[in-house]
Amino acid sequence: MNINIVHQGRGGYIEVGNYHFEIEMQVGEPHFCIYFPRRSLDRSLNSAQKEIEQLIAEEPEKWELAEYDAHHGFYNAMTVNERLFVSGLADEFDTALEQKNTDLVRKILVEVEVPESSIEEILKNA
Repeated sequence: MNINIVHQGRGGYIEVGNYHFEIEMQVGEPHFCIYFPRRSLDRSLNSAQKEIEQLIAEEPEKWELAEYDAHHGFYNAMTVNERLFVSGLADEFDTALEQKNTDLVRKILVEVEVPESSIEEILKNA
């Protein structure tokens, strides 16, 4: 993956693959904060985070990472299957379903921002 940094006034974004992560100028060092969604399972985001962490390691006086827990909207307008595929979690999800591991099924679906009502429907049919 390549990183593209787009400055827009006092902020902007960092582009990693198909993802955009907001950045904000700060007073003092580090000069910019990168806002990143906190996720533990999403392989695609984990890869992007590694790229960003490498950027930070190369210029620690310039960058810092701030993780947040809110939805990031990367999966808007995607089906559940598309979300699972893009996140790299499709096989893990299928295995969790086969093993009737409803805790893991729920955790994966939450990670890819499936609405709670849809999660309940999926778990009813699991």
